[in-house]
Amino acid sequence: YQAAWYGFVLSRQELEVNSADYWVKVKGEHFYRYELAGETAPENWQDWAQTQLGNKAETEWQEYQDVASSNYRAAKIIAGRLDSVVFISKHSELAERGWLSGLLTKDSLEPAERRALLTGKPPLGTPDVGTIICACFHVGEKTIQAAIKEQGLKTYQEVGQCLKAGTNCGSCVPEIKALL
Repeated sequence: YQAAWYGFVLSRQELEVNSADYWVKVKGEHFYRYELAGETAPENWQDWAQTQLGNKAETEWQEYQDVASSNYRAAKIIAGRLDSVVFISKHSELAERGWLSGLLTKDSLEPAERRALLTGKPPLGTPDVGTIICACFHVGEKTIQAAIKEQGLKTYQEVGQCLKAGTNCGSCVPEIKALL
């Protein structure tokens, strides 16, 4: 699908997405993830984001926009707690969702996390867990690979005993088996 723009939204609340030509909703443990694309970009990304995510009086916004490269990023923070984040680009390669989605499970952001938020990358010194394989327990690919190597895990059941990955809904078991 050749779109004019691509993006994603991570939100603690379920949203009504009505301004994207293509969208998919995925329910995480503490959030919803929306993968989006559109054939026509809105005139004003800030207005678009605030309409999609809601703009209450107590909302604090962090935003980044590079008009020349068609990048827009915003985070909605309420009382020090990340409520939602949006990343938009004219390219389909966007930030890794794993670390960002993990921030939605926290009661408050650390100062370093807040500074790094719109980069889409964890602050220096924060372990990179990789692409989230187990959404139920927020276990990343790099975490699973390290456990397999360091502890000599041979089955997905052993991975589950070690990390809990694959022990709830089971939808990640094929990916864990592929990593083994």
